[in-house]
Amino acid sequence: LAICRPKAIRPFPHGPHPSSQVREFSFDPIMSSGSGIEVSAVERAASALVGYMMGGVVVLPFDRLKTLMQVAARNGQPTGSVALARRILETQGLRGLYQGAHPHMLIAPFTMFYYSVYDELLQRGGGGPWAPLGAAVCARTLETTLRMPLELVRTQMQAAEGTVTLWQCFRAQWSQPPRAWFRGYVPTLMRDVPFSAIYWVTYEQSKQRVKLPADWVPNPGLRTWAHGFCCGAFAGMVAALATTPTDVIKTVRQHHVEAGMSPSYREIFRYLVQSPRLAFAGIGPRLIRIPLGLSTMMSGLEATKWMFEQRRLR
Repeated sequence: LAICRPKAIRPFPHGPHPSSQVREFSFDPIMSSGSGIEVSAVERAASALVGYMMGGVVVLPFDRLKTLMQVAARNGQPTGSVALARRILETQGLRGLYQGAHPHMLIAPFTMFYYSVYDELLQRGGGGPWAPLGAAVCARTLETTLRMPLELVRTQMQAAEGTVTLWQCFRAQWSQPPRAWFRGYVPTLMRDVPFSAIYWVTYEQSKQRVKLPADWVPNPGLRTWAHGFCCGAFAGMVAALATTPTDVIKTVRQHHVEAGMSPSYREIFRYLVQSPRLAFAGIGPRLIRIPLGLSTMMSGLEATKWMFEQRRLR
């Protein structure tokens, strides 16, 4: 998203900055170019879309395992990720690991919307020290609110033991009052907003502190991809550890298709107090899913953005 640069001039990954000075407490949007070449709104959205699609292909199997493990732990039937993956492959095949892919891909426009809104708010913030935090909270809150019905359907499909279609989940939700479409909204906000804050601060700091020498990766495009991959993986690991308990609360609250069958927040908290280990159910697949997915997503985003920059230079 953005970082706070001191007065000292630091080297830029894509070449020297056109300005001879860097103002104190100036912030650069994540979707703007480090080379001084501004990408358009369409190019920002396209970069976010490529990154999201790349990350989705990698993370969906781990997301399914994580969700099923959280539901099983809540029901008093904890299971290991390897045994669970083997059972899914035997009963449903490879498609079983990708159950929930349809709503996941339908969420892609909301991810593009999130990046665009964040970048616009950050630019309008005037470069103040709190501009990134305010932009991230506002953009993520708005994006989470808009995608909640699809987020609910995705969780329900991934938590189902057998095969469930997108149409079946949509039809079940349509028969319920609109309030039921936002079941789990509070824990989703409690998971996603802090996650975004932790992730982007860590990612931007890592981008500035970790440099890949040119003699290690001579190709500039590949170096940009590798840099984004490493920084994204580390930031994802930190954010995933901090937000796993709220992810468990969200899954338990949302996994039933019928709203009346969902446990109340009081019941969920009572379970977590009685068995604190339940708060970290599915931590294994989650710690693989998030760093791997976000590193893939950010490397794809950064590489696509770099390609747009190179086209401008020609």
